[in-house]
Amino acid sequence: MPGRLQTVLLLVLSLALLPGASPEPSASRRDVIRMVDRAVEYYQANGLEALVTALEDPENTEFHDRGLYGFIVSDEGQFVAHGANPRLTGKNLIKLKDQNGVYLFREFVETGQTKGRGWVSYLWLNPATRKLQPKVTLVQKLDPGNFVAVGVYQKAR
Repeated sequence: MPGRLQTVLLLVLSLALLPGASPEPSASRRDVIRMVDRAVEYYQANGLEALVTALEDPENTEFHDRGLYGFIVSDEGQFVAHGANPRLTGKNLIKLKDQNGVYLFREFVETGQTKGRGWVSYLWLNPATRKLQPKVTLVQKLDPGNFVAVGVYQKAR
């Protein structure tokens, strides 16, 4: 019997160590800040087109990590790039309101234009839970016409 118990324990431990077998730690605001900073550095070193390509490459772990992804929006509210859904590129969402009436893209643009960098809070559909959840996004001005942003869902209270 001890041999059988050891086999079962070994199997359980082996499964626990498989990639994806245990949940990843969730991303934090600190992780958002790091990703925005990396995107700005990447932009400064390589330009806008290269950053768009990097953000929209799902294999690029520099800009895809634990549900975090970057996106670029123009000062008119049009997606220049979207890390989670490149089909949004070219779409203008300046008139989009969340369930609380927040014009989130107007907030993004205003934050980028007036502060250069800042946080915007709103409700957004979480693809993992398929529910509307509070999300906070860090917006950073890239150049006179565009800004980069990364957001994280807030934990339910």
